[in-house]
Amino acid sequence: MPPVTVRWVRRHLRGWTEPTLFGLTANGIHLLLRRHGLLPAHAWHRGWAVQSLRSGVSETSVRSAAGWSSGAMVARYTRAMSAELAVDEFRGAWDRAGG
Repeated sequence: MPPVTVRWVRRHLRGWTEPTLFGLTANGIHLLLRRHGLLPAHAWHRGWAVQSLRSGVSETSVRSAAGWSSGAMVARYTRAMSAELAVDEFRGAWDRAGG
């Protein structure tokens, strides 16, 4: 996130006690992100899933944390990077095997 966004979010959350994100509806979050020129929530969610997988989090854990009932959403979000993930996974396995 850009530093200005981080400052804004921290200021907004100071003393926050609501159980929902910013106490906003999904549409409210959409409008807030648009107003501040930020990526839509869908892009943040996809970015989180992709980064989690790149960091070694299992597909099962990403699926569970995101609340998805199947791996279809993980596959959809990561289709473009699947080859990159496969190369990284094989490289890690090769390195661990002493290759």
